[in-house]
Amino acid sequence: MLNCEKSGLVDCVPVHRLDRLLRVAIGALSFLAVILFLVSALRRLRYPYELEELEGYMVVSVLRVFHGQTLYPRPSLDFIPYMYPPGYFYAAAALGKCLGVSFETLRITSILSTLGCFGAIYLLVWSEVRKHLPAIAAVGLYAGCYPICQAWFDLGRLDSFFVMMMLVAMFCTRRLHPVIAAAAWVLCFQTKQSILPAAVVMLCFNFRSLKKTALGLATLLMGAAGSVLWLNHETHGWYSFYVFQVPKANSDLLLRQALEYWPYDIFRPLALAVLMVVAAAFLTRPSLRSQGTRFYLASLILFPLFWFIGSHGGATANTFMPVYALVAVLFGVAFSRLLESARAMELSQPQFALLVLIACLLQVSAGIYNPGRFALKTEETRSLKAVEEEIRALPGDVYVTQHPYYAIMAGKPAHADTVSIHDAMRPVNPVVRAELQAEMETALQQHRFSAILLDSESPTEWLQSMPKVDPALEDYYSIHTRIPCTGPLTRPGWIIAPYVPSQRCDDSK
Repeated sequence: MLNCEKSGLVDCVPVHRLDRLLRVAIGALSFLAVILFLVSALRRLRYPYELEELEGYMVVSVLRVFHGQTLYPRPSLDFIPYMYPPGYFYAAAALGKCLGVSFETLRITSILSTLGCFGAIYLLVWSEVRKHLPAIAAVGLYAGCYPICQAWFDLGRLDSFFVMMMLVAMFCTRRLHPVIAAAAWVLCFQTKQSILPAAVVMLCFNFRSLKKTALGLATLLMGAAGSVLWLNHETHGWYSFYVFQVPKANSDLLLRQALEYWPYDIFRPLALAVLMVVAAAFLTRPSLRSQGTRFYLASLILFPLFWFIGSHGGATANTFMPVYALVAVLFGVAFSRLLESARAMELSQPQFALLVLIACLLQVSAGIYNPGRFALKTEETRSLKAVEEEIRALPGDVYVTQHPYYAIMAGKPAHADTVSIHDAMRPVNPVVRAELQAEMETALQQHRFSAILLDSESPTEWLQSMPKVDPALEDYYSIHTRIPCTGPLTRPGWIIAPYVPSQRCDDSK
């Protein structure tokens, strides 16, 4: 790396060895981050209950697709979907053809999607710099975001699949024909609708080629509009109600989340990566004539887009996964460019390359964690097993208000999740609101459910989560108590029924 005679250094061997050692360490820690993700995910894969409170209802949604039922029916107590396009649900249902549909199926879909993210990040960086170490380091950075994202990578939710589709669409935009790229963005849009503005901006990165840009945009807009029209036709317009009207009505902006985005959610966990990207931009001065420069400048649209999304009420750590994936790609490219710059400065600043390698090593090492922190507690499994057995022992129809898949596991029919009911009642649609209110009040008054299972100790709190539905539950259900064998944190943990629950704890177990 150094020329001993010109640099005036007496012994260059230690510098060479340190350089090599740092490179090996970066590669090893990056691979370790991937291994830690796999270890954590595989240990959680067979957990028989929810890892996250909405995971079970995602299984219910996939089961509808699996059995050929519409994902977007008229809202009712039987089923109301979450506010997402169908992409992930059809992908998980396709895997279900081989494995059956369960928590495991959805988690495997997410695990495979995360591995797909790793592959796409590697290809994006390698295709820019043609060097393996920066591409490996970029993968290691994203893999190390698993604890930062509160272990969302392997959940039975759509986020990992969406991030993979986004990265694939980015690679197609950068390297393939605009029509192929636009088709990839349409598929990404039908996984999470919020990506559409970013797709438009990124397809315009090569604006100097007007014909290709126009072709890409035309394909995107026709594909997106055509898919929306077709899905509306197939669902009698309910697709647009759930995918566009419901999110619009549930768009409460929170100032605190907006203010915490940059310092807390972006800079705090990825400070060195961000500094390396900024340093590369200033020190290497990428040319605006370069397609690569214009593409990655266009990709920065993801920062304000997901800042806006993350500022809404209900946003969680999954909101930042696409941004962390982009930072990982930019980090890999910046790492390579800084090393190239170091080579050019080798005579005047011989330690600059070492500084770059150390910064990269520190950032990648920050993502190393003990997978034991995500180990699942036996007490929680036993507690939820008690819930399942109690549901099975109850006669007739049982309404599990926030974890409907547990009803299916116990051999009962599932009903609409309270969250989805609340979301569906917020849009300015008096017909939907009135129908749901009437159905809920009738079901309670006529004792449609032999029991209702709640997360909260307060039945009133549950009813208040659904606007304008407020019958007096004590008029219909005389017993309100904790489910036997459950703990203070068990969800669901409370039961409303006209009789005392049957199950009793066996302390010997």
